[in-house]
Amino acid sequence: MTLDVGGVRLKTPVMAASGTFGYGTEVPLCDRAALGGMVSKGIFLKPRPGTPPPRIVETPSGMLNAIGLQGPGVEALIRDYAPLWATWDFPVLVNVNGESVDEYAELAARQPRHAIRTDWTKIQANAARPKRPVSVQKFRRMLCG
Repeated sequence: MTLDVGGVRLKTPVMAASGTFGYGTEVPLCDRAALGGMVSKGIFLKPRPGTPPPRIVETPSGMLNAIGLQGPGVEALIRDYAPLWATWDFPVLVNVNGESVDEYAELAARQPRHAIRTDWTKIQANAARPKRPVSVQKFRRMLCG
């Protein structure tokens, strides 16, 4: 069952969610043929080390984690992941994170030319930044003019 979501064609309605699938290379046991698409782990302009260990703590009612938005930065993403994504049979939407509206705009504009299956025109903007919130109105102006 194929479907069109916001101009992105998916061959199935199943997408791997951001944060659960990393950059798509960390899940070797998953049958990628079953996916309609993937949303990448969040990416910033610069590399981020994330939270120092321990990152995961067991509690009586489950677990808590504090990964801290670790990531390689956009240059490494373009160099190391985008060429691989271009060979996959489904679109990869890139989850962008920034400390300002300008950083989000710069990330959104960085689509690698060779990664034709990577749809940075349909990005997931991670606005849940507790230290530096960016308002919905600023995003709307940035994305819609």
